Amino acid sequence: MSKIKMTDKEVTAQISQLSDWKVVEAKLHREFKFPNFVEAFAFMTKVAIVAEKMDHHPELFNVYNRVVIDLATHDVDGISTLDIELAKKINTLQSTELIGEPAVEWLKFQVLAQQQARFIEQDAAIWTPVQMSYSGFQSKEIWTNLDSPNELVIITHWASFDQWKAIPKEVLDRTTQSFNQAMGKEYTPESMSFRLA
Repeated sequence: MSKIKMTDKEVTAQISQLSDWKVVEAKLHREFKFPNFVEAFAFMTKVAIVAEKMDHHPELFNVYNRVVIDLATHDVDGISTLDIELAKKINTLQSTELIGEPAVEWLKFQVLAQQQARFIEQDAAIWTPVQMSYSGFQSKEIWTNLDSPNELVIITHWASFDQWKAIPKEVLDRTTQSFNQAMGKEYTPESMSFRLA
């Protein structure tokens, strides 16, 4: 495979078609999260096998369930067509890992106890219909925490990771804005996690 150095403009055009990749310190960069260390390490092993076949070796970093990948071509002192090709293969690997697996999204919010009923009501009126309009939505629960009375946890079940990920960012942004306007306050999740069921 040829190693042709790409211009900044070419790189920008290519990464706009590569979900979740960006340029950091003159390298293609992406971070992945998995349910646990074993699945993260298994993914790294699959990346290593693909990279070895291409004779192009990425920088791989792993801490527990997180995998960070940086791609650059030393021979051309920058990002090459080979890096773009490997990034595409890595994305395909990751999609294959998650396809068809039931998925659960967890969002934790700090909401004053006296605002929680309104929060739940507005979530049901604004967020839930949007989520239900996408295939793969299965159910949703909102939990309170007796030990932390100002904490709410929203748990959403999806038929697959890919169906959850199919909701466009602009829809998520617009719905967040509508929800915050209805509440008269901006609510951002204090923490967010995702796991395969």
